[in-house]
Amino acid sequence: MKDLTANQQAVLQEWQSGERNLAAIGRKVGVQRSTVQGCISNLRIRGDIATEVPAILPPVEPEQRIIPRDLKPEDVGFVGPQQKEDGSIVSTLRAEIDSLRHQLTWATHTDVAAGVSGGTMTINISDWHLHDRNHLPTAIDSCEDKTLTVIRQFRPRKLQIIENGDIIPGRGIYREQVLESVIPKAEQQVSAAAMRFVEFVERCAGAAQISPGDIEIRKTPGNHDYTMSEPTSLPFVYLLRMFRLKASFVGKYTVWNLADEGVFNALFFHGYGHSKTSPSSPSLIDETIKLVLKLATQYEFHGANSIQRVSHGHVHWLSLGLERAAGLVFDVTGGFQRFERVKQGYNERPTGWICYASPAGSSDVIPIPIRPDTDALEADMTDPILEAKNHFEAHRCIDKFEAESQDRGIAIDFWKKARETKDASA
Repeated sequence: MKDLTANQQAVLQEWQSGERNLAAIGRKVGVQRSTVQGCISNLRIRGDIATEVPAILPPVEPEQRIIPRDLKPEDVGFVGPQQKEDGSIVSTLRAEIDSLRHQLTWATHTDVAAGVSGGTMTINISDWHLHDRNHLPTAIDSCEDKTLTVIRQFRPRKLQIIENGDIIPGRGIYREQVLESVIPKAEQQVSAAAMRFVEFVERCAGAAQISPGDIEIRKTPGNHDYTMSEPTSLPFVYLLRMFRLKASFVGKYTVWNLADEGVFNALFFHGYGHSKTSPSSPSLIDETIKLVLKLATQYEFHGANSIQRVSHGHVHWLSLGLERAAGLVFDVTGGFQRFERVKQGYNERPTGWICYASPAGSSDVIPIPIRPDTDALEADMTDPILEAKNHFEAHRCIDKFEAESQDRGIAIDFWKKARETKDASA
């Protein structure tokens, strides 16, 4: 701990003692909550603090019966906790959760086989810009923690992730961009980003209690997923495959069924253009509606199989549920990059990503916005040494990726093995 600052040491001691309330830690240490958030972020990068978040509620066994369609309000009213004879608080909580689950079933008019959990969840992310000098590591950690909490509470039996472009800064996107990235080489950008994304997938799989290889992943290209006009999306997917993830490159756009059962199609693509008054530019809306009509007439995405939702990124402006045409809703994911090349007002655009939850046995889809804590976002926005932190994180990801490559036999230090053999014979 000798290389930690005094604040980091104090925060680490409080964290190890079991304290998780950031405000309480700040009061004990004598610093602001945002300083505590920044210290925790750095300690997570170093590996001194694990990123996993404990489950908020104890696990509950899912209902094994079908909820009848003629369910009445009085059938699901809260009747109070039914405790076992031992008075266990766990039993009390389980009874309360079970009753609330039935109430939510009635409120959403959903037939489900296991309460409102155990269905399908789709995580929709874009514009991470990993290892750009203005990348927001504390904000992305905050969103990741919240996503893990949502996964633990929803307990999906199926998990899928759409990476909707701009996972890396790229190279040659604009003049002198090489000065903006803490990793100028495209190969290392892709390797470091793949390693960080694999960590995210593994944590999500752990929260869902499934294998990382069971999570379906789709990748669309963003305008930053290039190096001097050469695409990097396929190499990124190759590396995810190296880690035995079920990843696919799907081209410019993809249509994905988000429903646990039945059909709820969503169209995903990275996006383009900009507007000062709307997260989707007028030209993008117009061209997207034309694309939806084309898919309806040429690829049978109509009627019960129609596209009901559109999601894009690019503009770094988190937005949900704008119905741009009758029955066609637009969602936009936020970006994780501190803008220093544009007007100050652009920093006020909301950031984050979206989780789509479809209850078990249902075709309904519930969008859940995942936003970073205000203190976490502010810690990155005002951090004077943000670039140095991104250098440190990039170095960690590259080192881990190279170590994994050697462990998997992809990269072999032949002369090291020869020296070890020689030393053993001597």
